[in-house]
Amino acid sequence: MAQPQVVDITRLIDEQKIGAFNITVFGPLVGGVLVARQVPLQDMFFIASIPLALGLIAAIVITPLYKAELRRQMALEDNQGQDTWSGGTQLKAET
Repeated sequence: MAQPQVVDITRLIDEQKIGAFNITVFGPLVGGVLVARQVPLQDMFFIASIPLALGLIAAIVITPLYKAELRRQMALEDNQGQDTWSGGTQLKAET
């Protein structure tokens, strides 16, 4: 069962807060460790790009799955929309 949109937005805001906190804590911590170990600047940029590359890969994998689910839901809505009364009120199937 789908959750109300308000709950989804609240969850999204909470997740953004957690992500921002992690960046503000772990970013300087990891950067400080890399500087203390005298890692070359080029390697630091490479290490910093790893999470971005992982996010890109995840987005590439998840996008077709999301599109397939969206098409499935739209097809279900279209099938339910065909069973209407003359007044335009839709009948919903009992599941």
